[in-house]
Amino acid sequence: MDEPRFPTGEELLADAKRGFPQYYLLGEEEEICALNALVLAQVAFVMAVNAVRPKSDREA
Repeated sequence: MDEPRFPTGEELLADAKRGFPQYYLLGEEEEICALNALVLAQVAFVMAVNAVRPKSDREA
């Protein structure tokens, strides 16, 4: 079975631009950078929460 293919950062940001076209059209540079950072942070959070972890001792 093939490994899952995760989207690249560019693909994720392109998807955000399709989802929020007015924001990217009217937003200032700082606002656009902030939204890009939030998009990538949300992806990192979701991946971290859903990562498979080995079972650990209860004491840990």
